[in-house]
Amino acid sequence: MDSEISAFQSSLVPPPAHLPARSPGMMPAGEIVAWTPSRMLAAIGAWLMEETQLPAPLAATAPKHRA
Repeated sequence: MDSEISAFQSSLVPPPAHLPARSPGMMPAGEIVAWTPSRMLAAIGAWLMEETQLPAPLAATAPKHRA
């Protein structure tokens, strides 16, 4: 298994010279919040509203002409 890892690592291409070198650092993270059922339902509802946005019907956006 070690030979497979070394073979994989040897085939990796180093990053281009114009990119800065990697440096370890802290990843920004928010507060850890438990997924309670109410939070889960709120997240599902927000996702569903975002995913199902439909364009406005043409009749509602067209100017109304009076005869």
